[in-house]
Amino acid sequence: MPSSSSSSSSSSDGDRRHHQPQPQPMRQQQPRKYVSHDDFSMSHRDPNDINGHINVTWSDIFAEPEGLYSRDGSWNLSNRCYVSVKNFWYMVLSTICAPIAACYWGCCIACIGFEYIWCWVPCLRVFRISTLCMNQCVTLYLRAFCEPCTRVFALLYSNIKVRFIRHNASGGADSDSDHEYRPFVKSKGRIEEV
Repeated sequence: MPSSSSSSSSSSDGDRRHHQPQPQPMRQQQPRKYVSHDDFSMSHRDPNDINGHINVTWSDIFAEPEGLYSRDGSWNLSNRCYVSVKNFWYMVLSTICAPIAACYWGCCIACIGFEYIWCWVPCLRVFRISTLCMNQCVTLYLRAFCEPCTRVFALLYSNIKVRFIRHNASGGADSDSDHEYRPFVKSKGRIEEV
């Protein structure tokens, strides 16, 4: 029994090795449908909380402290008047002005997009291409003339060591008051006061 199972498993392994997957036919891509309102929602009109700071309710504006309460009817009527008038004028203004403002801002965003896509990006690309030659010339100049000079100066100044010796103001030995630091430069065995 064990030999038959091992032979059957080896034959299935051989079948797997020689089995070539069939090439899949290429799928034709469906043209994307233009969806004008992909994130448009009638129920949740501020999904990114852009204008959360102007959500002004009655309690954000009006509050009566302890001991200075108006009558309950007056407080309730004032609340209803505030909410009703605010909602009414917002509806009137948004009905009259919102389509005009939407057209204006749509035109502004379209102009900005057009300017960016068709003016700024090609202009920057042309500028990049135009300055490539100048970039290479400046790089070659710096490598040929400036880099050797800076290496020479680096080698010259790498041997200089600056040491500060503490002296008091009168020029004598160390004391606890008024210390002055004078740098001494040691270069190739000589010590010089700067």
